Amino acid sequence: YIPRVDSMGNPTTDTGGLSGATGMLIHPLTGQFLVASQGSDQVKSYNPFTSDYNGNFATGVVAPSGMLLGKNDDILVTSFNSSGAVYRLDYSGNVISTITGGGLN
Repeated sequence: YIPRVDSMGNPTTDTGGLSGATGMLIHPLTGQFLVASQGSDQVKSYNPFTSDYNGNFATGVVAPSGMLLGKNDDILVTSFNSSGAVYRLDYSGNVISTITGGGLN
């Protein structure tokens, strides 16, 4: 689980600025543990066995909330804001396209 915490609830490893963890997904090609960081507008990458922070998988995804695997191993990331965007990311975390809608809230 991400992050590891001590008995007082303080992180004991580098969380990479994780803020508002919402959606999670295991990357189908690399096995990375991806976590939507709603408060930082990023998708973070962690080692699923050690919980070590690997870096940002994707940036510029506004208020990411949910993630799921799309066709061709694309990753779809929903946005929890007024635009209700859905971002389609390639296997490297690059935004391929963005679909905007009416919002999720």
